Amino acid sequence: MFASPRGRKQMGQLISLKCEKCGYEVNLGVGAGLTFNSLDTVLTLFDKPTQDKIKAAIEQYPRNFWYVSKEIGVCDKCGRISGVAVFKLNQENGQFIVYKAKCPCGAEVDIYDSEEVIEGKTKISCPPCGEPLEVTVNGHWD
Repeated sequence: MFASPRGRKQMGQLISLKCEKCGYEVNLGVGAGLTFNSLDTVLTLFDKPTQDKIKAAIEQYPRNFWYVSKEIGVCDKCGRISGVAVFKLNQENGQFIVYKAKCPCGAEVDIYDSEEVIEGKTKISCPPCGEPLEVTVNGHWD
């Protein structure tokens, strides 16, 4: 059963992160959209081992709500910044089972809450020079 997380916007946002010092820029789609209501679509965002874990978790908790959003991910290995799928399934005890996609290089990523980055509460450093990246919201997606 899909459900939206409390306090989160239903629509995805198109953002750019840009370094004023060196000119580095990346454009991302973050948040959640209507296509994330379909488990089949959601599963395509993850590698096969993670897909299997998600399916098993949903089978274990078939009546509990789950949701997926894309958050900002920074790769531990290559430093790439990308929109990374994060799957959350609520358990009876109120805790969440959380699975996140990996970087295209196959490495783990550090996840940054996109809303906190957009609001300026959290800063991300430029991969080439280390300066804080500036955030611009360019539009929305469903």
